[in-house]
Amino acid sequence: MQPCLIDLSDRAKYRLTGDDRDRYLNGQVTNQVTRATPGVAIEACVCNVKGKLDGVVHLTRSPDGGAFWIDAPAALRDSLFARLGRYIIADDCELEDMTDEMGL
Repeated sequence: MQPCLIDLSDRAKYRLTGDDRDRYLNGQVTNQVTRATPGVAIEACVCNVKGKLDGVVHLTRSPDGGAFWIDAPAALRDSLFARLGRYIIADDCELEDMTDEMGL
């Protein structure tokens, strides 16, 4: 087999930081976010308030553990960012769209 390169740079990439990031994200996705580590990504679903699927994402922690990286299909870039940001009300966390700043 020959090595190959697959460019996933167009996928949506978000960074979630703040003291409440674990609690907040755990309430927004279907998987246990504590399973995501700097070396291990987990898959999770983001559902709306009626339980319908808004998107499937991959979550991992930053190397220093101070942030979550959220990776999603490019078609969900705007809608998923709005969906996740809508419920950051009293939580000490910040969601940033890093799609244009990162490659994958």
